[in-house]
Amino acid sequence: MNVEELIYLLSKQDPKTRVVTAGYENGFEDVEHVRFGILFRRKNQEWWDGTYDEDNHWKAAPEEVVMIYGSYRK
Repeated sequence: MNVEELIYLLSKQDPKTRVVTAGYENGFEDVEHVRFGILFRRKNQEWWDGTYDEDNHWKAAPEEVVMIYGSYRK
């Protein structure tokens, strides 16, 4: 998903609708942090690993991203 797609989806919602993210192990929590940065696509990651990483062990092209976090991750 890119910013344009996210804005389109969010624009259909009531502006007062709460935005949440997955909790650390269970449930959901409020979004508390939004970061902008560069990540690299992993190659052959395990199913439990994320698709992107801050380290470029795979010599992948850098991608500008928006990262949305709850309170458990800063």
